[in-house]
Amino acid sequence: MAAAPRQVGMRNQPLIKALSAAAAAGAGPDLGAMNVERIDEPISVLAVFSAGAIEPLRFRWGRRTYKIDRINGRWTDRGGNPSTGPETGPSTELVAGGYALNYSVQVGKETYYIRFSSAEVQWWLDQVVID
Repeated sequence: MAAAPRQVGMRNQPLIKALSAAAAAGAGPDLGAMNVERIDEPISVLAVFSAGAIEPLRFRWGRRTYKIDRINGRWTDRGGNPSTGPETGPSTELVAGGYALNYSVQVGKETYYIRFSSAEVQWWLDQVVID
């Protein structure tokens, strides 16, 4: 049995498309029933900093607070962060220096991709996946 693919952030939409194609061919999980929405909005996060690691516990998006049930995966992007600005909106341009701490988190049946941008000192909600 093949190993499950590593979970990745919003910059890897081709991975989702490839997995969907594999599922359609009967070679992988069925992602057709999933709805992926790109958000790219700043959020507030309550997190625990312990033993050199950060663990998000809750996040606030709009007027609602979401309690994180489980962290599905985490990874670091080094060498820059995607820059987002009110004038230009989301961009793939990198901000020099810094890193991004990315998390795939579970809230009920929904999966949220959140990240901390060290260059901006800001948490972001990148996308949500709804079954």
